[in-house]
Amino acid sequence: MFIGEAPGMHGCDITGIPFTLDKSGEYFQSMLKSVGWVKEQVYVTNIVKCCPAGNRTPTIYEITSCNKFLAYEIAKVDPKYIIVMGKPAMKVLLDKEGSIINLWDKIFEKDCRKYYVLPHPAFIVRDKKHWESYYLKSFIKIRGLVNG
Repeated sequence: MFIGEAPGMHGCDITGIPFTLDKSGEYFQSMLKSVGWVKEQVYVTNIVKCCPAGNRTPTIYEITSCNKFLAYEIAKVDPKYIIVMGKPAMKVLLDKEGSIINLWDKIFEKDCRKYYVLPHPAFIVRDKKHWESYYLKSFIKIRGLVNG
């Protein structure tokens, strides 16, 4: 299960499908493909279910309003691993703050689940030259964890 921040106004907010029709969605899907997955093989969602005005970071009110929906999804899917993508998701799911770079590739256990921290794909898209090889290595590691 991959959990991001919120629907993007040029993608998921239009399609209703997380990580579609925008640059970060296309990039996320390319990373899945690079390890032999397609988006339909993994469960993908966001901590917030509607695009925040202006495509901004969700407020605490918006996050709190969607908590029950996210809890339902996690319970229904019952994933062994939850891939936490981005700082807002990291804060909500792991109650961790600070630099996502410092927690990148770290695994945390909570409620009998394993949580794997990744930057949001939009972060990588903004500076592919610097981060793309690290991100690909992370997806390879995730694939190994899930299959191992």
